[in-house]
Amino acid sequence: MVLKPLRRSDVPELLDAVEPPQGQLAGNLRDIVRANRYLGGTSSLVRSLAAVVQADLPDVRTPFSVLDVGTGAGDIPRAVAGWATAAGRTVRIWAVDVSGEIVRFARQMGPCPECLGFATADARKLPFRPGGVDYVVASLFLHHFDHEAAVRLLREFRDCARRAVIINDLRRARVSYATIFILTRLATINRMTRNDAPLSVLRGFLPHELNRLAAEAGFGNWRIVRFFPYRLALVGRPAPRS
Repeated sequence: MVLKPLRRSDVPELLDAVEPPQGQLAGNLRDIVRANRYLGGTSSLVRSLAAVVQADLPDVRTPFSVLDVGTGAGDIPRAVAGWATAAGRTVRIWAVDVSGEIVRFARQMGPCPECLGFATADARKLPFRPGGVDYVVASLFLHHFDHEAAVRLLREFRDCARRAVIINDLRRARVSYATIFILTRLATINRMTRNDAPLSVLRGFLPHELNRLAAEAGFGNWRIVRFFPYRLALVGRPAPRS
């Protein structure tokens, strides 16, 4: 017996509220950092970025820039900075989020390398000229949007990126939903995390859905990469600019 894939949920997460539950946001962001660290989110994003940078810029002396959209607690750009330092590369990283409260939290989450800067910005209208940054990345961000909004965001990312857009997000599946539901009951008492983490899985993507998003967003070419246990990465290349 083959079960039909789970339908993608359109129920908004608590994190998407104009004012998330008072006293819950910081704990939720810390829980997301732990999930990224232990469930493969950080490593899958950094590995995807490292692969395209090494392909595009084989000379490690060539500097490059990265824009992290929807940065949350800022753990992803800090990991990118750590990889670049270890690899002997020079990078400039901007990390943005629409919430000033979240940006303030991200700044306070740990040491900030000189190459990394945080700012408040709306992902739908990024403060960069076309091709103004080499790589645009977003982790656990795209699933917060419906199909049409996700396409518009990917077009915005595509326009900003000189070389590639890398989207790291969840693969929707029954096993991952059940696993996250149980883990959040065992590992945290944060109400936002217990609500949003399983819901994030239900709002996640299947590979064919990411393929459709990339096609409608107008990427020149793209690929979908699966990472254990339930992560997907979309690596999209802008069409050549005339």
